[in-house]
Amino acid sequence: MGTYGLAARLYPTGVTGPTDRFTDVGGDLQYERHAGTKGLGTFVVHASYMHERQKLDATFGGGGAANAKNTLNTFRADAAWLTPTRWGGTVGVFSTSGTADTLLYAPGAVTGNATGKPNSNGVIAELQFMPWINTRFSLQYVAYQKFNGGTSNYDGSGRSASDNNTVYVLVWLMF
Repeated sequence: MGTYGLAARLYPTGVTGPTDRFTDVGGDLQYERHAGTKGLGTFVVHASYMHERQKLDATFGGGGAANAKNTLNTFRADAAWLTPTRWGGTVGVFSTSGTADTLLYAPGAVTGNATGKPNSNGVIAELQFMPWINTRFSLQYVAYQKFNGGTSNYDGSGRSASDNNTVYVLVWLMF
């Protein structure tokens, strides 16, 4: 178990002028267990939660946000099974929610937001193979149940959350 955080002041229009402040506080955990005496593999669980407070003095003052203060909450969790045969699988969930802000999260095609809410969630599934100790090949699928505050027509242009579902092919090398 652990904690983490960040306090940052950003200049949205350059290197001087009004700033926005972001304060993040979070916690995470990992649990790992070897399964059985016959070498059935390893079971691993990860979870992470972060709460962000935004004080948008510069963005709100410049008309880029409807609220002077916003929040974001992010949760992620996954469980993985890694076998002695070098194959593994992972299933996870993710969720982001926060304060509605119709200017900060404005409508627009593809990345826009018709609801003004940053809320997104979904699931991730991954199949992996590790032929050597420092190499991993993975196939990952990300399925969105909600994206930018909606399940259907989330951007005001007719796109559904599932239109953002993605397949990744990954190669991981560690030196």
